Amino acid sequence: MKTLIRESLFPLIAVAAAFLIGGVIVLAVGDSPKKVYILLISGAFGLFDNLGNFTFDNWGYTLFQTTPLIFTGLAVALALKCGLLNIGAEGQLYVGAFAAAWVGITFAKFPGFVLIPAAMIAAMGAGAVWGAIPGALKARFGSHEVINTIMMNFIAIGLISYLTQRFYKEQGDPIMQTTPIAEQAHIARFSTLLAPFGVSFPQSIPLNVSFLLALLTAFLVWVFLWRTKWGYEIRAVGSNPAAAEYGGVSVRKQIVLAMALSGALAGMVGVNDVLGNLGDPVQRGTDRRGPAARARSGWAARRAQPKRRWCQRDVQGYGYPFNRGRDCHLLYFQQWQHNGAGNGHAEYSLSTLDQRNCNVQHNRSPVRVQQRDGQL
Repeated sequence: MKTLIRESLFPLIAVAAAFLIGGVIVLAVGDSPKKVYILLISGAFGLFDNLGNFTFDNWGYTLFQTTPLIFTGLAVALALKCGLLNIGAEGQLYVGAFAAAWVGITFAKFPGFVLIPAAMIAAMGAGAVWGAIPGALKARFGSHEVINTIMMNFIAIGLISYLTQRFYKEQGDPIMQTTPIAEQAHIARFSTLLAPFGVSFPQSIPLNVSFLLALLTAFLVWVFLWRTKWGYEIRAVGSNPAAAEYGGVSVRKQIVLAMALSGALAGMVGVNDVLGNLGDPVQRGTDRRGPAARARSGWAARRAQPKRRWCQRDVQGYGYPFNRGRDCHLLYFQQWQHNGAGNGHAEYSLSTLDQRNCNVQHNRSPVRVQQRDGQL
């Protein structure tokens, strides 16, 4: 009990210090720290909206966003137990997510009870391989894992962008994303899990089974590290490599094993992002659509993009972030409009606006912009 209190004391002090310093900063800019923190906490965990109606939105989205943090946090923590700093969880989750999408696309004819476990195994396997590479370089040549994993992040982004663009992207799709995965590869959301109990959980909230899987994984990682021989050897290498090797533990083997397991945990993020967060019936800037409609079920590969900023003007309708080059005077808005088919289908088109006078030059859908203070 004393150990638990002692280990919990420093994190609590850190959180309290963060709130205190944040409050001072908020006060310095002329706002009320109390109101800011009430909004912060209620926005993340509140059970009621601004009108006093009960809602699942706040904590539902909080738990959904927490899921990948649990997996990547476990990945970094396991590597740290071996004395390694895995900065490459980002790249490992990318390849894991792509592997899960690849299984869902390639083996689309298989039933769900085969396809879902296969996609999970593929995500873990791809992440493990991507993590084992810098682990092997560390064990064999002594090259620092921080440098290697950072470089592997960029390699993962470039590789997945190439594979998506070259082989798995739908023809004519302006967004770089894979083709839809099989419908039976989707894992259940909380709306489906809670429906038999009479709980009306919104289908639009993407919280899914992977959150429960993340909690189970956290327990299994604890069991592995503190109740198994392999976990003991990893912790021994992290505490004192020379003493561990003198005791008969292979330091090189444990380094590769720890990085591979760390990568596998990071790859599990793909389960949440690909299998659980797809076919969202509500997408920003669009009308409501069913999961089986034109909502994309592919995993959008990340790529390098110019800096974006939000439109600071009053745009009636919805304006997406636009790119603005240093020497470019044109602004690009992505404007959604209903096609009138009555099926909730939404089409989009691009409108080009002149930055100087707000005139629509090549308008394919109505975009109404209001000028303020003589600026766009």
